[in-house]
Amino acid sequence: MRINKIKLENFKIHKNLEINFDEKNIIIGENGVGKTSIFQAILFGLFGKDSLSSINISNVSSLIRIGSYNLNVELEISNGNTLYKIIRSSNNNGESKAILYEGNKVISSGPDIVNKKIREILNINRVEKFTDVLYIKQGDLGRYINLSGKIELTKLLEKIFDIEYYSLILKVVEGLIKDLEKEKEYKEKERNLLSKDIELYKNIFGDRDIDKLLEEINKYLELKKIRDNIYKDYLELKTLESGIDYNLLTQENYLNQKLKEYEEKERELYDNILNLESERKNLKYENYSKDLLNSSLEYLENRKKELEYLENVDEKELEYKLKELKEIYSNIEKYIEYKNIENEIKNIDNKKKELENNIIILENKIREEEEYLNILNREISECPVCKRALDEDLHKKLLNQYRESLNKDKENLNKFKNEKNNLDRQYQEIENKYKYFLYIQGKIKDKINLSDIENEKIRIEKEINEISYKINQINEYKIIKDTINYIKKNELDKVIDNLRKEYQNIKNEINNIRYSLMKIENMKKNLEKIKDIYKRNNLNSLKEFEDKLNELDKEIKKYENLKPELIKNYKEKLNMYNNINEKLKNMGKNINVLRSLYGVLLKYIEVNREKISKNLENAFKFYFKKLYRYQDIVDVGIDIKESKVKDEKLFYIYVIKNIDGKTIKKYIDEAGLSGGQIKILDLALRLAIASILNLNINVLLLDEPTESLDENVRLSLAQLISSLDNYQVILCTHDDLFKDNVEGKIIEIKR
Repeated sequence: MRINKIKLENFKIHKNLEINFDEKNIIIGENGVGKTSIFQAILFGLFGKDSLSSINISNVSSLIRIGSYNLNVELEISNGNTLYKIIRSSNNNGESKAILYEGNKVISSGPDIVNKKIREILNINRVEKFTDVLYIKQGDLGRYINLSGKIELTKLLEKIFDIEYYSLILKVVEGLIKDLEKEKEYKEKERNLLSKDIELYKNIFGDRDIDKLLEEINKYLELKKIRDNIYKDYLELKTLESGIDYNLLTQENYLNQKLKEYEEKERELYDNILNLESERKNLKYENYSKDLLNSSLEYLENRKKELEYLENVDEKELEYKLKELKEIYSNIEKYIEYKNIENEIKNIDNKKKELENNIIILENKIREEEEYLNILNREISECPVCKRALDEDLHKKLLNQYRESLNKDKENLNKFKNEKNNLDRQYQEIENKYKYFLYIQGKIKDKINLSDIENEKIRIEKEINEISYKINQINEYKIIKDTINYIKKNELDKVIDNLRKEYQNIKNEINNIRYSLMKIENMKKNLEKIKDIYKRNNLNSLKEFEDKLNELDKEIKKYENLKPELIKNYKEKLNMYNNINEKLKNMGKNINVLRSLYGVLLKYIEVNREKISKNLENAFKFYFKKLYRYQDIVDVGIDIKESKVKDEKLFYIYVIKNIDGKTIKKYIDEAGLSGGQIKILDLALRLAIASILNLNINVLLLDEPTESLDENVRLSLAQLISSLDNYQVILCTHDDLFKDNVEGKIIEIKR
């Protein structure tokens, strides 16, 4: 089987890449262009998620190109004329798909089914058989040779050649044998301790048969059980009989009759109390008089009868009428008080008019006087009034005269104005009173005769007194009535208290009778129990019970020396001893079976190791001679040696060196091989392993195989790979010397 072509989409660094492969292929390119990713893509295309551990990837999404949602890998492989195509895709949601074609026909789909089919086609039961052998990572060439003589090489080869499974079973069997041997040892110690205990019991009971001892014990226990049951019944019987009052039993009919009488009396008293409490509840006494409490009930009842005519009088209507009359009476008084207000208003109004005329006259006179003074204050030669000639003295005289007159008139004017202001205030006050008078007049004019106001006032006053008296009588009636109710309530309280005491006494008597009747019922039940106990034990008296118990005690005393608990323990120890013997017998059988199985497995593993070692050594020799072109090493081989660990074998790889014409066998750790020699030997060993595995895929994947090699070794490795038959080689390298000396197709990867 060879790889023809691979096509990548969004796989790691590669957005779109398609490569066609020849028999020999050299992948070149700068660092970081994704050369190693092509190997990872080939493995993923072949084996899907089963390849992740081999390429050091934890999940498929890590293979998807950054910034992309999904990847696609298309791998074309061929086996002779049969062409297969594998298409795999995965996305960031963890969803994966796979399809396998044979030619143009789909032969399987789904990741797991395709993986299974590919393993069948390639004859690989585990992916590691290819990835650990023919996929050689950078720095990995030489690993097998360097593990020579170490347990890691044994584990690696046993895993590759499927011996690991049997080695694991061998360890499980070995662990089981150890566990069983430990358990056997523990059981043997336990058996020895039991044996010592059994010897002690034999010293106590001698050679008496344990089963007979147990029969005697069972008989003893049975007698003891019978005795315990009879004694239990005896104690119960004594307790029950001590509680029987035969005198009380004879009074049952009398007590039932008495109970009926008392219950009837109880109901009667209860009804009376309820009725009296209802009567008391209906008594109203909110307005009772403490002063009247000392009066006799007869006097109060008589006074109440005298006032009963007022029972149905509407007090609220009277109060409303009284309020209305009082309001009318008040308005009459105010009407009489303000009756002469009209005359007062007229008098003030006349005074105001007179003052207003005087004020006008004075104001006119003052203006004239001020005008004359203004004229006189100027230099004039004649009087402005009489037009006569004025000298200086006369002029001064006139000025003084007018000034005095003006001042006097102003004083009078102020006086008149003040008087007028006072009259205005008086008028306003009287006018307000007059308005109120008219308001009062309007309210009462339709209710009384205004022309006979004094007699109307007397009539209204009389009606007020009559209604007030009537209301006082109604209040007196209420107080007397509530006081009577209060007295009755106190009397009812006393009666009810007495009835309650009587009721409680009756109730106590009833409870006592009921308790006695309950005791009678219990005694009757206990008599039945007593009867059953006697019948159950076939005895007729306490004396017979006591005799029976004494008889059983004598019988039980015969078995006192048996020590039942010791015998039980003795029997348990014997049973445990026998069980352990049986278990030890079975353990011995199981250990022998497991040891036999261990031997078979060990033999099988050793035979297969020898077989694999022999076949691997022959194949190793074949590929060594085919690949190694120098004379310093003439042969190679593989030895199997014992490890320091039990049943553990180690694979030692050796070389036959040609030193001065002599052949000397040297194991790898002492052979002093160069890095190039180790890599060539490692490649030969890997090809030998692959040939024995008989994989149906002859593809060798090499990632930077010339790392740390000198020029001559690199040239030798290039020639070796070029001459390698029956293997398709896909390698990547930075080494120009190596690249130029390998015959094959150059595949250059660019960014």
